[in-house]
This record gives sequence, C-alpha cells and structure tokens, in this order.
Amino acid sequence: TTFEEKQMKVFRTAVLSSSQLAPGSFASDGSSYLHVGTASGDLSILELQLEGKKRMPVDAFLRGYTLNTPS
Repeated sequence: TTFEEKQMKVFRTAVLSSSQLAPGSFASDGSSYLHVGTASGDLSILELQLEGKKRMPVDAFLRGYTLNTPS
C-alpha cells in the first residue's frame, strides 16, 4: 500500500473478531494500534515497513508519524 506517497509493506497482521470499519478506512489511538477495514473484516496491523525505513512494529511506526484518523 502507500502512505504519504511512499510505499508501505505490511508484514504481520491479525484478524479482529469484530468488524466495525468500512473497507479502506482505519482507526488508531496514535500510539499502540492501527486497525484497517477490509471487505471481509477488520485487520490489526502488527508490523510494517515504510519506504526507506527499516521493518518495525506498529507502535514504533506510530511514535514517528501522526495519522489523521476520521472522527
């Protein structure tokens, strides 16, 4: 996928037991979790890599980037 016009690779996810997000939308507390809605349920992103950066857990990513979550 992309983030701020850079490639982002997602390495580890977990399927969430409840589906509350529309496909393509996301939710985050800005420090510990990033959940993404898909057509078949919600995913918790656990590990990712932003272009030019090293592979990291989602909480490390969130410490360095501010996401504009919908209200």
